[in-house]
Amino acid sequence: MSSRTFIVLAALAGLLKADYAAAQESVRLSSTPPVAIGLSDFIGLDRVEVWRTSASSETFLYAMFTQKPLTVQNLSFQLAEVGTFRVRVFDAAGNPASMRVVIDTQAPTGFVDRMEWSQSCGRQVPSRIAGSVQDDVSGAQAIRWGIHDRSADLSWDGTSWVSGMSLPREEPVSGPAGRWEVELPRVAWPDRHAEMSVWISASDVVGNGAIARAAWDFSIADADCRASP
Repeated sequence: MSSRTFIVLAALAGLLKADYAAAQESVRLSSTPPVAIGLSDFIGLDRVEVWRTSASSETFLYAMFTQKPLTVQNLSFQLAEVGTFRVRVFDAAGNPASMRVVIDTQAPTGFVDRMEWSQSCGRQVPSRIAGSVQDDVSGAQAIRWGIHDRSADLSWDGTSWVSGMSLPREEPVSGPAGRWEVELPRVAWPDRHAEMSVWISASDVVGNGAIARAAWDFSIADADCRASP
């Protein structure tokens, strides 16, 4: 379990009050560590509030009051849930500062939803694949993918077919439902009939990774290079 320190700094604005400026506006975590906050203010600290947030609303969870009139405080608390939170800090004059905290322990889900085909030696073979990665909390980051020949238990590594299943290539994605699309490298498709799968594994921006899975099954026919093209 890791820990993360949030630092909120105060800047004097006038003689009697301070305006806060957050050192970080947002942080994303892949676990639920204790959160330590170092606070500083010229006129004294009042309280820290923790809120759960969603796209349409915020729900108050709890507040911690500091020991006024001290101008420096160190507080520690636990965010024991997965989700998005807003940590708000107030000084004695009511000036606020806030930080968004995202805790995401769930792996994203990757999909293949489109495959394009081309002619090769009188048969159809894939030429392009496309899909998406779904991650509603911290956002998708990348997809790893590979082509597996189930008939012979071989995978294409970019230059040749190797034993077993592997995911040799990675493509970046972005956003909660990140799109990805790749042209297939020059695959040396076998001349025989073969049962194939596209395997993928997705990851998000905080490092959660999904277990590799077969996302699209297809087959290719026997080659007949006397046919066109």
